[in-house]
Amino acid sequence: MYGLKKQMNRITGSQALLLIISILVAVIIFSIASPGFLAFSSFTTIIETVAIIMILSFGQTFMLTAGEWDISVGSLLSVPTVVIAVLLQSQFSMLSASIIGFLITVLLCLISAVLTVIVKIPSFIATLGVNGIAMGLSRIIANNNPIKVEDKALLNIFGGQINFGPYMIPVVIMWIAIMFFAAIILMNRTQIGRNIQCVGDNRNAAILYGINVNKTIIITFIINAVFIFFAAMIMVSRSTFATPGEGESYTLSAIVAAIIGGTSIQGGKGSIKGAFLGAFFVGCISYGLFRLSVNAWTGGIIAGIVIIIVLSISSLNQKRKFEMERS
Repeated sequence: MYGLKKQMNRITGSQALLLIISILVAVIIFSIASPGFLAFSSFTTIIETVAIIMILSFGQTFMLTAGEWDISVGSLLSVPTVVIAVLLQSQFSMLSASIIGFLITVLLCLISAVLTVIVKIPSFIATLGVNGIAMGLSRIIANNNPIKVEDKALLNIFGGQINFGPYMIPVVIMWIAIMFFAAIILMNRTQIGRNIQCVGDNRNAAILYGINVNKTIIITFIINAVFIFFAAMIMVSRSTFATPGEGESYTLSAIVAAIIGGTSIQGGKGSIKGAFLGAFFVGCISYGLFRLSVNAWTGGIIAGIVIIIVLSISSLNQKRKFEMERS
């Protein structure tokens, strides 16, 4: 009987299941209210809309799992895009410009990491400082003006489309799949992923296990930088402009997607699958409200209320699960 109760509790308390049910409910409601919502094009539009948030949420999942915060990701998005745009205008090749843009992104994330593990500044504060640096740096490099990106190879690699029978599949879906499976393997199938979870769960225990905590946190920041860079490439390929400050609004959305997906803000527990579902849920709500011609301000209020409800249900489920496991 106890085993059955525990199994049922695991199922009903599953964050992924809760999100899947929430997505299905949203799809049913929006399909009734807007008959064309179930079209294949709606699915690809939602994915394209939340692609940047989704990829950023993978990086945020690693950060939160390690017990760290990064609130600079939105500002960091603009840095590699303006760097690459300026270098392309200076006749650099796409590959060399991309490598330089990537290295600068990693360097900025390493500044946050060093401030966190060596100077012992809380990551929330360290990344707040780097957020300001990134904001100013992108504006200085671009002279606070959008820069047109005309490199066809870059735009096609990150923003093109693939002919798949009668459908045109956005390349961004392929990139999301690559990032998704790479993140799952890294989090669940590698030693560094297990180290990140252990460090976030209990740092004293991690030290006793022989884990180099500082090294693990630094690696976590680097992993986050990789996701930031690819999200930035998708962002610039969609707009074809490198615009200073363009990504600053994505930070909160990426963190919310990770938390909705079941990643603990206390650290030690993270779900890449949950982050994917969380971002898709947010996108589903936003796109559905857009199809219903709900204005942005009202839509923001409705989306916020729905997210709070989902998080509240999740919190109650986790509390009930904890109490039942203790009984």
